[in-house]
Amino acid sequence: MQIKVNSWRSWLDYGLAIVLFSLSVFWFTPIAEQKASPMIVIAWALVEIALCSVLLFLYYRQQPKAQFSTINLWFIVRQYVVLIVVIFILSMIHTHLTSETNTTNNTNITSMIQQSSWLAIMTGLQTSLFAPITEELLFRGLLLSNFNKKTQKPLYLTIIVGSSLLFGLLHANTSFSGNMIYIGMALVLCWTYAKHENIYENIGVHMLNNIISLVAMSLGL
Repeated sequence: MQIKVNSWRSWLDYGLAIVLFSLSVFWFTPIAEQKASPMIVIAWALVEIALCSVLLFLYYRQQPKAQFSTINLWFIVRQYVVLIVVIFILSMIHTHLTSETNTTNNTNITSMIQQSSWLAIMTGLQTSLFAPITEELLFRGLLLSNFNKKTQKPLYLTIIVGSSLLFGLLHANTSFSGNMIYIGMALVLCWTYAKHENIYENIGVHMLNNIISLVAMSLGL
């Protein structure tokens, strides 16, 4: 197995990314959601912008050759279609096992959208913009870029499966079949990154999925 020379610094960067991401997701965002108001939402958005900027900086330190101009839009659309198929199949299994037509995570999002206009704005920004950027950088970009194409496949697959399990569990659901939908989503996104190692394509797929899902939930579809 070969790991990049800058692996120690990369792992320190990843540790810092986990700490910052955790502070945002588990501490600051819940507080902002409880007290959603114009000033709170603006302050929260600034914190999220800062988090995205730091994570992008850490990613570029690991992947200095990453190029925004190399995005393949057709590849993003193709991967999105694959993602939708996987989500649909796992959702059918989830409904069959639990009789639930929606996941707990999506139900919570729908509830927040309906509570107040400022909470709806905050939820919309988080779901459609900030979450795709931060989650892709943390669970795919910063993690998988610690390994190169010479890494032994068993180890690489273990990292992919482990990060996908963590991603699925992060989207809190009351049943494992609900978590499986997000685990399946994460596996597709890991495959997407492994194909081109372009985090922007991953963000594009994730963002497209979340925006369409958010619109559907807002319309009650």
